[in-house]
Amino acid sequence: MKKILFLLILISISFSFYAENFFAKSRFIELKAGTGVNLSNNLLAANDFMKKELVIDLRQLADDCPDEGFIVLANANPSVAMNLNIKSIGVGFATGIEFFERFDMNKSLFEFLGYGNNIGQAVVSEIKNNAELFAYAQLDVGVNFKKLKLHVKPAVFIPVLAINDSGGTVTAVNDADGTVKIHADLNMDVHTPLDFEIQDGKIKINTASLENNLFTGYGFDVAADLDLMFTDKFGIGATARVPLVPGRLNKKYRVTSSFAFESQVLELGQNDFIFNDPVVSAGIEEELYIHRALKMFAYADAKLFGKFIELYAGAGFGLRRPFSETAIFYPEYKFAVTFNVINIFKLGVFTQYMDQVFAHGLGMTVNARIVQLDLGTSIQSASFKKSFVGAGAGAYAYVTVGF
Repeated sequence: MKKILFLLILISISFSFYAENFFAKSRFIELKAGTGVNLSNNLLAANDFMKKELVIDLRQLADDCPDEGFIVLANANPSVAMNLNIKSIGVGFATGIEFFERFDMNKSLFEFLGYGNNIGQAVVSEIKNNAELFAYAQLDVGVNFKKLKLHVKPAVFIPVLAINDSGGTVTAVNDADGTVKIHADLNMDVHTPLDFEIQDGKIKINTASLENNLFTGYGFDVAADLDLMFTDKFGIGATARVPLVPGRLNKKYRVTSSFAFESQVLELGQNDFIFNDPVVSAGIEEELYIHRALKMFAYADAKLFGKFIELYAGAGFGLRRPFSETAIFYPEYKFAVTFNVINIFKLGVFTQYMDQVFAHGLGMTVNARIVQLDLGTSIQSASFKKSFVGAGAGAYAYVTVGF
């Protein structure tokens, strides 16, 4: 019985050692596809709506609204990549889309709704929208020098859409008879190389000139990843993306619309908004040069208990719209703990501030060598406090196949 038990232990140890090395090795060729999607705000949390009877406390809403106002953030990054690894050299190609949007509204509107205003005195709140949409194609060349790994990733990108601090206003008034009047005007400048047109009251893209318009304004940037392993259980690294040549958007359209709302104070929840369909002006020739965000990030990772636990900590910064008068600087950080079962199954938790969003999440990797699945989800917000109560959510899913 002791011999059988000893044999089983020996087989288990041997399998673990073999599996750890087998599943950790890079695939000779692989195809990876997936996306990450995130949506959050800094004021409204999920538990505010998950009630049997929904009651909106306007005064509490005004008190909770941060001084910077109401913020909504959204981003997505679908991509497809193919990699070829030959001994110490790797070559890859990736293509995808990067989308980012930030919507801002002044706090004054929420203070009006919560506490009112002098009779007949208008309260004007500014709306700002910032958005970027890029398509890109990227080459990845990697070299391993024993403990040092270097990847250089030159990319060509095409700016598809940009909105810079453009939005409109919301005007609110209290009348003497207790009537609340709210009126909003949308007046947004959209920069794009596309030809927009109105058909049957709807905004459509002229696809006949799509290819020529898109490929006349491409830009270039280059990214790099550097990893230095001091031992098999501790290493440091850095990533960067540096703009080189800006992309060009050669048309500007003005999108206008409006909505109105009028109600007695005690009947606020019983009346509907009146929306006017958006109108797109005839585009004018106006050039806007734009880069993808500049990124710098450094990190360290360590493995404990025979690589069963992986620790990760990193910090850096981003600069959106670099080299422009409307550039936005923001710090970034990430901390993560991952439990690794012989590189077949990984389960990790993380907390981070990336792309102007605080997020706390759970990630999982299932690696069957030929097929690998990476899944994750998070709660998030532009506000650190609200990021813990479900003021936003994010998720990612990637599938890798190869051998």
